[in-house]
Amino acid sequence: MFYEARELITAVRHPGSFGGEGATRPRQPGEDESQASYRDSLYVPVERLMKRSEFWGRFDASKYRYLALFGLDASKPFDDVRAVRNRIMISCGMLIRTVGQEHMEASQGDLRARRERWEEDIGLGASESDDIRDKVDIAVEQIENVCRPAIFAAVKSRSPRSKLIGIVKLVRRGTPFGRKSKAKQT
Repeated sequence: MFYEARELITAVRHPGSFGGEGATRPRQPGEDESQASYRDSLYVPVERLMKRSEFWGRFDASKYRYLALFGLDASKPFDDVRAVRNRIMISCGMLIRTVGQEHMEASQGDLRARRERWEEDIGLGASESDDIRDKVDIAVEQIENVCRPAIFAAVKSRSPRSKLIGIVKLVRRGTPFGRKSKAKQT
């Protein structure tokens, strides 16, 4: 699931959009068509995240299965990916709220600099470093570091053919943080 989450976050942040994307954004009173169109374009990442809410629900729920198997300390990558999703959504909201205020000074610092950071968060800013991508990559690496040894240990004592069958079964039903749960219901 972490590989899929990384791909989804990359896609969510892609600066291009298809016709109609962002149109579900609630309109603000008094905005003209130009403002509405620009704000809609800023809303696209939120809309893309929401369209995949079923995946994100499964992702968040899988944290608890993972916790049971690997412990609290090992579950930090789930929190990090959730924080990235929240950061993208908050950045979209802040950009939308501050349309037309780009050149004003804010009481807590330069609004223009903050808008540039928010743009980077949603994939619009041009920057050599990408904090969002880096955080997701680190989360994926941390999950790999915990899960790979467990998966390899589970198939270590099997014959080569049964190892292959076991790996295929793991992939089909999902690893402890995978898509399907085989837990018995009582």
